[in-house]
Amino acid sequence: MLRFPFGLLAILASLTLAPLATGCASAPTAGPSQDAFDRCTGDLARAQADLARAQGDLAFAQRRLGNYASLIDRLRKAFGDDKLALTIRNGFLVLQLPNDVLFDSGKATLKTEGQDTLAKVAGVLAEESTRRFIIAGHTDNVAISAKAAGLKSNWQLSQMRALSATEFLITKGVAATQLSAAGYGEFLPTADNATDDGKAKNRRIEVIFMPTLDEIPNIPADLVSSADEG
Repeated sequence: MLRFPFGLLAILASLTLAPLATGCASAPTAGPSQDAFDRCTGDLARAQADLARAQGDLAFAQRRLGNYASLIDRLRKAFGDDKLALTIRNGFLVLQLPNDVLFDSGKATLKTEGQDTLAKVAGVLAEESTRRFIIAGHTDNVAISAKAAGLKSNWQLSQMRALSATEFLITKGVAATQLSAAGYGEFLPTADNATDDGKAKNRRIEVIFMPTLDEIPNIPADLVSSADEG
């Protein structure tokens, strides 16, 4: 998670801009001092541009963190006293739901308890009309049981579970256009598969909250132009 030193930003701005502004207060009429004045003016312009970028980055971070705080608060209210597993991964808010609550072993059909849990999630997601969500399935590294008819691998099991969760969320009011399903099998663990506890943590469904338009930083126009030209 990005953290900005708010007080330090203001101090640096005052220390950077004030001396430059003082040194460039009056332009000389001619002579060598004109070059010094021009350099000072250029330094001031660069410092002002750096400060403007820092202020923009700060505003962006505050907006995104504020949105996440609101989401977390609503999820906590929806789940009440139930334990809620939330994390930030690669800058994205991720809700983790244990597969043992949602599915029986080797199955991709939601249990009654799993439906109740996802219904709570759906109540929050349905309010986020401008946000997209990835529903991701994960397993441990134990090979799928032969009795799991029709499923060839943990990868396929994770995909089917993600799809089941996605389709259920749609029945509870989440727009299909906001959802996508993905299966990662055993290849994105959060814990060590060497222990039973670690395996249980790795068997999960994740809801990944994708950024909205106002949470995506602006891409410089010159970068876009050069990419198009290439």
